[in-house]
Amino acid sequence: MRNTTMRILFINERVDYSNATSYSLDLAPALAERGHEVQVCTGGGELLEQFRERSIETYEVSFNMLSMYKLMGYLRKFDPDLVHVQNFRSYEFGRKMTSRLEKPVVLTVHTRPDPGVRELRDRHLCGTIAANEVIREGLVNELHMDKKLVRVISRGIDLAAFRPGSLEYWSPEDERLPVVACVGQLSEEKGQHLLIQAAKLVLDQGIEAHFAIVGDGETAASLHNLVKELGLELNVTFSPHIAGRQALYGLFDIMAMPVLRGGVGVGAIEAMAMGRPLITTGLGEMLDLVQDGETGLLVPEGDVEALAARILELIRNPSEISRLGESGRKWVERDFILEPMVDDTLEFYGECLDRIEEESAIEA
Repeated sequence: MRNTTMRILFINERVDYSNATSYSLDLAPALAERGHEVQVCTGGGELLEQFRERSIETYEVSFNMLSMYKLMGYLRKFDPDLVHVQNFRSYEFGRKMTSRLEKPVVLTVHTRPDPGVRELRDRHLCGTIAANEVIREGLVNELHMDKKLVRVISRGIDLAAFRPGSLEYWSPEDERLPVVACVGQLSEEKGQHLLIQAAKLVLDQGIEAHFAIVGDGETAASLHNLVKELGLELNVTFSPHIAGRQALYGLFDIMAMPVLRGGVGVGAIEAMAMGRPLITTGLGEMLDLVQDGETGLLVPEGDVEALAARILELIRNPSEISRLGESGRKWVERDFILEPMVDDTLEFYGECLDRIEEESAIEA
């Protein structure tokens, strides 16, 4: 690992409620605490102020001639040693900047690439971080990236921010209904529609429970319509994303995230850190997070009946809520902590920069 301090430019197309933004909000301050200078260039978003609250300088840009002219002046003054693009979506956003800066680029990939994603042919791209081995295999096999230049660095979170106080779990003696929640971007691939359909099956069994859908996104209208079609207006609550989700998790008893694709959502990790039992899909990437029956519960992809059965299993056996909640929290505390992620990222930065220096020396 390099002992010298670095100037690192993060590029996020949007700083919204997403894996990439959460990753940046954890990583940037941690790098700054170690003496590195980190700045963020973005097209804007709801969480811009959270970077500033963490003393991370940000630059908001729109793609017009005047804005780009000012941006390039700002970036040349900052003169980063390395540009870290925070996800695939931000790659095209940052291409114009990175090509003009002539700086090495590191890309982080949080989800397996979509079938339509093209190979990245960019001479500035010197290394890629994959959130897990499944994503790495996709990058190598589908986008033909050099395996030696793709490093798996597991996602870590700031556990200090997601450490529950006294853990309280729902029991039938409580004078309230158990709450089953899903937190994340509202999209087809996140599977909120499956949870709503499962809610109908659970309630049809005579079980009293409430369901919460937390997030914003492209499927919001269709999800509201589905709730109305199934007559669940009194049983399902929608909430937009809010800052300070730590307190929010304490209101929920069971987390259900029936994803159809996508990476290991940070919301799932955060919920487990807060001691909430997780039900999710047995996809390759989620297998890194959940051991079925030990740290959470898995269901087949798209299987509404199986999802409903797992929810019923926990509500009818409340001791399982506490057992899985405690087990999941210990799992996250062991395998998803922030410090190793920061260590490995800095080591990877150093390897990329050293390799570029060696190649430049050979060419000279």
